[in-house]
Amino acid sequence: MYQRIVCFKFKKTASEHAIQAHIKDLAGLKETIPQIVNYKGGLTVATQADGEPEWDSMHYLTFVSIEDIETYYHHPAHQAFIQKHKDIWEDALVCNAAIDR
Repeated sequence: MYQRIVCFKFKKTASEHAIQAHIKDLAGLKETIPQIVNYKGGLTVATQADGEPEWDSMHYLTFVSIEDIETYYHHPAHQAFIQKHKDIWEDALVCNAAIDR
């Protein structure tokens, strides 16, 4: 199994409505792209120990194989998500890892 972690930093000009649409639409990809085995995600939170988080949202997508990650990335629904929301992102971080089952 493979975990893809995607973190977003939103532009200061991003509206709350746009941010909520971003989160809803990314979560909705699980219903459209069958290679996504599991999805969890949401806005980050501050803690006393860590202070303000560097990223504004974190998303965890689980896949069976590296090939499934490639299929997801190139899937028209994922590409449409990028085109729809990229204007509110200041930065993004993507990291893939092999995980235990």
